[in-house]
Amino acid sequence: MKRLSVLLATVGLALCFGAGQAVAMGEDTGAAGQAAGQSAGSGQSASGYGGAYQAGPTNSASSIRVLSPGDSGDVTQSNSTTAAAIAANGNKTTQGVDQSQTGGYGSDQTQIAGQEAKNAQDADASATALQIAPKNDASSIRVLSPGDDGDVTQSNSASAGALAANGNSTDQTADQSQTGGGYGSDSTQIAGQGAGNHQSADADATAVQVKPTNTASSIRVLSPGDGGNVTQSNSTTALAAGLNGNETNQSVDQSQGGASAPKDAKTEDAKSVYPSGSSSTQIAGQAADNKQSADADATAVQVKPSNTASSIRVLSPGDDGNVTQSNDATAVGIAANGNETDQSIDQSQGTQPREDAKAEDTKSVHPSGSSSTQIAGQAADNKQSADADATAVQVKPTNTVSSIRVLSPGDDGNVTQSNNTAAIAAALNGNETDQSIDQSQSGSGYGSDYAQIAGQEAGNHQSADADATAVQVKPTNTASSIRVLSPGDDGNVTQSNNAIALGIAANGNATDQSIDQSQYGKGYGSDYLQVAGQGAWSGQHADADATAVQLGAKNEYTPVRVGSPSGKDKGRKDEHGKKDGKDGYGKKSGKGGSVEQSNSVGALAVALNLNWTGQALEQRQMGHGSALQVGGQGSWSGQSGSADAAGSQGVMRSKK
Repeated sequence: MKRLSVLLATVGLALCFGAGQAVAMGEDTGAAGQAAGQSAGSGQSASGYGGAYQAGPTNSASSIRVLSPGDSGDVTQSNSTTAAAIAANGNKTTQGVDQSQTGGYGSDQTQIAGQEAKNAQDADASATALQIAPKNDASSIRVLSPGDDGDVTQSNSASAGALAANGNSTDQTADQSQTGGGYGSDSTQIAGQGAGNHQSADADATAVQVKPTNTASSIRVLSPGDGGNVTQSNSTTALAAGLNGNETNQSVDQSQGGASAPKDAKTEDAKSVYPSGSSSTQIAGQAADNKQSADADATAVQVKPSNTASSIRVLSPGDDGNVTQSNDATAVGIAANGNETDQSIDQSQGTQPREDAKAEDTKSVHPSGSSSTQIAGQAADNKQSADADATAVQVKPTNTVSSIRVLSPGDDGNVTQSNNTAAIAAALNGNETDQSIDQSQSGSGYGSDYAQIAGQEAGNHQSADADATAVQVKPTNTASSIRVLSPGDDGNVTQSNNAIALGIAANGNATDQSIDQSQYGKGYGSDYLQVAGQGAWSGQHADADATAVQLGAKNEYTPVRVGSPSGKDKGRKDEHGKKDGKDGYGKKSGKGGSVEQSNSVGALAVALNLNWTGQALEQRQMGHGSALQVGGQGSWSGQSGSADAAGSQGVMRSKK
């Protein structure tokens, strides 16, 4: 999810890349103060709507031949209704602060930096495709006209696609540096970063098809020749996707140090020529807040789609082509949220002794580095909600293939018929949080009163809800073959009615927390204190529902043969009196093809919660005097998963 950007454009589009801000401050001596503040706010709203409507579109191709031998060309007919809506927002914010102070005594130095970035994005996309009574008709009639028919391809399609997408990237960096010879006392560094992101994506796609019809007919009288392949389809597709992506990077680097005393300084020199680095304070705080809501609704409805392919032959030998018929209603809803948060704080305090300092030197000629304090806090809060709904409905889809042969030897092609209803809903949430605090203190001489305090908190709320519903009412496949004095082979017949619902609700969270505290001092090094606390909690809820219903599904295949020998019957004898398996036309004797019929209902619901938390706490102290270390870690995870899958079949009939 690095470098999120949205570059999608069509019906509705709003695209904004936020400003970059940088502040740099130079050196100062003595009582100096540096203050920097940055604030960036972005509000984006994108709305896209697409609507496509088609009522009564018709394609008709007819060919009539009488005493006209010749081949017919291919026929391709289609009615298409497509609606697309895209609403997209993209935002990128970069904030940088660089503060540096050095010089002389360097006392009373103060650096204050604050950064705030807020982003609010709203994307709403709706697409509706409606097709009413689309019709394709291809007919061929031949009388005493030998020749081949071309392939016929017919389709009616209604498609709706809606995409609502938000992408945000925020980078915040603060770099503070203080160094000074002499006392270097009372140095203070304060840095604060706040990033807030609110994203809402709503996508709705609806595709409706009412009475789409494909008809292909071939009639031959005393017209030998082959029939072409026939492919017929009615398809309704709705796709809705609501997507949110956020990336937040926060980095604070604070450094305080006193320069070494001159190499030629005498041990009896006063403390004024040595860096003492006393009363140094570093305070850093980071807060990242992310709220994401994704909603996707996809609905596909198909009412009475029909495919019909018929072939009639009278005294017209020849092969029929393959027939493929399908009615498909597909709805896919995807709601997805992705968030990544990186927080990093690096605090360093240190003073160095003169290179040739003697061990017997007194405190007055050594850097004492006393009263150093480091305080760091990080908080990351993530809330994600994904809701996906997919509904596919098919009412009375019908596929019909009929072949009639009278005194017309030849093979029938394969027949493939299917009615498919599929609904897929996926609600997905993904979150990754990395928190890192590194505190380091070192000093020579007394080095008293060191304190390091660090706290980290990560909170994650995820809710995923997916509902998929597939309904099929009275799907029918019919294939019939009638042969009268027409030897030949029947093709394979495959018939299927399928209702499938798939609901997936998934939550994934990964949290890494790391605190590293180090204190080191030469000499007395008294009164060391390290306090660290980590808290991570995750709440996840996944709910998936899948429902598949099939009522009155029917597959029927009826072959009828009259005086039309099959492979088991006698064939023509060769000159040796052996059967060669061929009829008087040189064709192989007929046999029935294989038949496969199926009515299937499948419902699958999956509810998944995955949480991983890694906490690392390391504290190191080295020196003389009293030392105290306090560490605490807490991790809580609450998960709830519910999955419901239901499949139902009504009256089914499969007949051969």
